[in-house]
Amino acid sequence: MRRFFFSRSWHLAAGAAGLSIAGAVSSQMLGVEAKPVKWPAAAKANGDDPRVAERIGLDPSIRETPALPAENKIPARARITDADPADAEASPAEDQPETRLKPIPEPAAAEVPTSLAWPVPAALLLQLDRLAESDPATADWVAQAKAEVSAILDLPSLSDPAAKQHLQRLTQLANDAKSLSRQTDDDDARSRILRAGFAIVRRVAIWQPLHETALREASAKRPETSPLPSSQEMLSDLEHAQHELASTRDLVAWRKYLLLDKLQERCTSGADITPAERKLARDILYRFHSTQLTSDQAALLENPALQKFAQQLTAWAAEPVDLLELSAAIEKYESDEGSENAGNIAQQYDLLRWSQEGKTAELAQAVNSYYRNANVRVAISAELVNRLLPKEVRTAEPVQEMIQGATVEGQSETSTRLRLVLLPDRWRWRVGLEAKGEVASSTASTSGPATFYQDGAASYRARKLFTIDRKNIRMHQAEAEAAAQNQLNDFETDFDGVPLLNWVARIIARNQYEQKTPAAQQEVEDKIINRAAGTLDTQVAERLEKA
Repeated sequence: MRRFFFSRSWHLAAGAAGLSIAGAVSSQMLGVEAKPVKWPAAAKANGDDPRVAERIGLDPSIRETPALPAENKIPARARITDADPADAEASPAEDQPETRLKPIPEPAAAEVPTSLAWPVPAALLLQLDRLAESDPATADWVAQAKAEVSAILDLPSLSDPAAKQHLQRLTQLANDAKSLSRQTDDDDARSRILRAGFAIVRRVAIWQPLHETALREASAKRPETSPLPSSQEMLSDLEHAQHELASTRDLVAWRKYLLLDKLQERCTSGADITPAERKLARDILYRFHSTQLTSDQAALLENPALQKFAQQLTAWAAEPVDLLELSAAIEKYESDEGSENAGNIAQQYDLLRWSQEGKTAELAQAVNSYYRNANVRVAISAELVNRLLPKEVRTAEPVQEMIQGATVEGQSETSTRLRLVLLPDRWRWRVGLEAKGEVASSTASTSGPATFYQDGAASYRARKLFTIDRKNIRMHQAEAEAAAQNQLNDFETDFDGVPLLNWVARIIARNQYEQKTPAAQQEVEDKIINRAAGTLDTQVAERLEKA
């Protein structure tokens, strides 16, 4: 993952918030050699210790220099020993052995190939050599890849037609790396193979449009390029753009944001297009494509008059790029990912990106995709997140409701399962949180002189969608659906003990119960839907505030 501009951190913050919402709702030993110390004469005369560099044989081939021993901070104490002090004085400092690290021989550096036209992928060749050394099973694949790279480097120019077939073979070898990686059970080896394959993919992605661009430039049939817009043409388009911006009733702010006053001043001079004017055109285009624009602001800039103005600016912003310089900058960055090398590629891309020529634009897109992409990418797997959610949540609670004028009391038990659904979207994260559950109840409903005892069973599903982009998290209203059924177990009336009236009262009560059952069932389902959706909305909002 490579990018030369500061990447935004909203991806990680939004990912952490989304997860919290879902989870809460549910050596080799070195050899040593002893040699007597030879103190410098000046040091002996002055009685001072020589510098470290004069005492220890430092070898630049040693990659890790051992730390110097720390000074003893323990206060000195007198000791009684059997040793004769004269013996200690008889051993001068120059007779004491010195610990000297033996230099570790560096492996002979491989000869770096040269090329008259093509960029030399020194980092890729070194990576392939190391892969063949660490994983012998890849030796044949490495040899083929190096052979194709060497064949390309031997070509006399970027536009040589023979480059096409070598690039096609490199593409096939990069694909072969995937199947080759599956043949090993070693995760580290698999990673090394895939990294080498992707290193080839990066080269082909750049070299292919590089070759096609050079081929077009070398061809006698070059596409005709449109003349650059004149200052007067630019002024005319600027006036049309201002007319559209005036409809927002905030023209002053838009003129300041799009640097229109500066552009108008330069166009009025009527001079030829200068590098400063090209840079100004690029600065305005940056603001046209800013990621900080709101959706309404971005929609406004899609207006045809404003888009025509942007096209004229693009023609001014584009500048020719030295292809050899670009390819050399890329290979230099591949060998050393320092900020200076990254900045060089960013500058080259800034000239390429505004080109209106197809192949050059394709090359710019390849540079942007492989060398200016995000520093960090976050991939969320729904399967992984769902493993982190509670398997099932059971709750028991009393029931006290009024349904169709009847007082309903009893107990219920609810089981709920959570599931996270990731919905594909090109511009944002779309996450659906789903709660599915069943409700089992045992209740008694009383209406007038009759009391009915029933068991209920209901199922429901509540869903809530929220989207995450670089600006904010947007929550949509939860929606739910439910289905309920009741089974009458028994009933009684106040007249059960009265002869003759008991059976009449029971018939009337049973008939009224059956008449009201459909309406009561619908009311129960509505209550379940409202409660499920409301609970999901409330809990998601609470967890989001804490995240």
